[in-house]
Amino acid sequence: MVNNLNGKDHRIIAILKVLSESAEPLGSIIVSRELERAGIKLSASSVRYLFRITDIRGYTQPLVRNGRMLTPHGLEELKNALAVEHPAQTPKAAICNY
Repeated sequence: MVNNLNGKDHRIIAILKVLSESAEPLGSIIVSRELERAGIKLSASSVRYLFRITDIRGYTQPLVRNGRMLTPHGLEELKNALAVEHPAQTPKAAICNY
């Protein structure tokens, strides 16, 4: 996925980034609001749709009624995606500047 990101994949990476910044599980409404603050318009229903994809790919883990948490696989995918977008920076520095 990382080598050829399409629009849906960019939105997934943005969702993974929001989840990576929280120690608590996040639901679609909160993720949608955080994305909007970052200039990305994505409705809560669109976030829920993308959550299903991230669950299938193993990037997120649903927690009953508490939202989603980033999995270790999701964190690795985020680091890889940011390394591709910011090749001169380390993945940790890229996460801070995403």
